[in-house]
Amino acid sequence: MDEQAIREGYERFKAEKNARELAAIAEKHGLSPDALQGFIDSILSRRVFALMR
Repeated sequence: MDEQAIREGYERFKAEKNARELAAIAEKHGLSPDALQGFIDSILSRRVFALMR
């Protein structure tokens, strides 16, 4: 495998792992994965997390 293929494989692995973890969290709290992802995207776009110091 060349470097590009390794990078692409790793990025795909990370995306799949994140999707599984998000789905597990959503299921635990009775949410749809899309709704939870929308909430996360909204929080990150507003950078609300930076205010919590």
